[in-house]
Amino acid sequence: MADSLLILEDEDALAQELERHFSGKGWDVEVAGRLSSARDILTSQRLQPLW
Repeated sequence: MADSLLILEDEDALAQELERHFSGKGWDVEVAGRLSSARDILTSQRLQPLW
């Protein structure tokens, strides 16, 4: 199982580039453009953020 990464970025072009880069390195990437979307992803997938 790949490590998971949540990218919170509101600039679409940058978010897509970060997703492409990290996916290519083997990460399982989720992208959220808003804090509320990131919160939904974290709770629905039961992911634990690293602080």
